Amino acid sequence: MYAEAWAHWRALNRMVTREGFTVARRAGPGVHPALKASLEVLGHLRLLGAELGLSPSARSRLRVPVRPSSSSAKLDAFLLKHGDDG
Repeated sequence: MYAEAWAHWRALNRMVTREGFTVARRAGPGVHPALKASLEVLGHLRLLGAELGLSPSARSRLRVPVRPSSSSAKLDAFLLKHGDDG
């Protein structure tokens, strides 16, 4: 989803760069629809980036439960039985 949103944002950004921020309307110049769409997609990118931990602050909020693997459990059982003297 993130890559697709990024591709949409890039395409919209290129369009705005090529055509300008405003468009001619009967009532006078108005904001280019691609600019509005690009800002909306940018907001989605920020939300997705936060969920995926794509910034240092977003990474600090991620909580990933750690399950011991079966090999870790076997090691713990071995150490309990035979000691941890090294």
